Amino acid sequence: MKDRTNQRGQALVYTGVISLVLFSVAALAVDVGRHVFVRREAQAVADATALAGATALARGGDAVAAATQFAPQDTVDGQDASLNPSDVRVGRWDNSTSTFTPGGSPSNAVRTTPSFTIHNIFGLWSSTSVTQRVATAAFQGAPQLPLVLCGTVAGATKDWSAGVTLQLSSSNNDTAAWAQYDAGSSATSVDSSVVRQYLPPGCGGQGLIPSPQIVGQRVPIMNGVGVLNEVCKAVQAGTCALVGKTYLFPVVDAGCYDSGALNGVRSITGFVSTQITGVDCTNVPNSISGQVVDSCATAPSPATCPSAALVE
Repeated sequence: MKDRTNQRGQALVYTGVISLVLFSVAALAVDVGRHVFVRREAQAVADATALAGATALARGGDAVAAATQFAPQDTVDGQDASLNPSDVRVGRWDNSTSTFTPGGSPSNAVRTTPSFTIHNIFGLWSSTSVTQRVATAAFQGAPQLPLVLCGTVAGATKDWSAGVTLQLSSSNNDTAAWAQYDAGSSATSVDSSVVRQYLPPGCGGQGLIPSPQIVGQRVPIMNGVGVLNEVCKAVQAGTCALVGKTYLFPVVDAGCYDSGALNGVRSITGFVSTQITGVDCTNVPNSISGQVVDSCATAPSPATCPSAALVE
């Protein structure tokens, strides 16, 4: 028989080794579980700040400031979240290719890449770890007619709250002009055939949705009545139903009641959301009237103002 007298105590050694292994596995599971949880918190911060930045961008605000100021409303690893301005990029999201171009113009998207330090409980490999999350949000303006509104009257800002009358080429009564939103930064004139494509089906157009517009963007405009006359023909024929529908109209840095001012290339200074209340096709010149239903600057409504959504 084998002498087993020198093997006493081996069970204790095995128990110790197994206990150490089990403790290590448990510690690893705890820290990995915390990593998963904290990464979810970090992703929530990335998503929320990207949305805040894109929403501000759509309203003409400071996207970077909006994103960084929103971050502390969330917590990560038990601490108020923070976001560095360098972790916020403003650019352009191309829906057709699902790509984000930092600095792309016209800008319609914000990407945030916050980083957070995770304090490990057991720290078998390191006392801390770093996780970085990414989120991109973009906005698309509400469906709109290819029109812009004048922005000033005798040097003061035009107040549209009392109602909107879109008058074109009317012996110094002009308040609106047709716009070619996708003309490009180098364009200086309007192509009427392109403007017609933006009109709703039934109104002589194809319902083409223009690229998202932002404050500061420059667009070529013209105040001719040609396109409006075609709209009126469709209205009279019963195929063009504009009344009761809501559209988002950019306001540009052009003087009201001045036909000369509502031509050329102008910059967008804001937005007015308007419900069409009538189309006058009997009097010359023809006109479109409406009522402001929301202020995109002070009381934004997702149904009528540019709204942001996560795209990545």
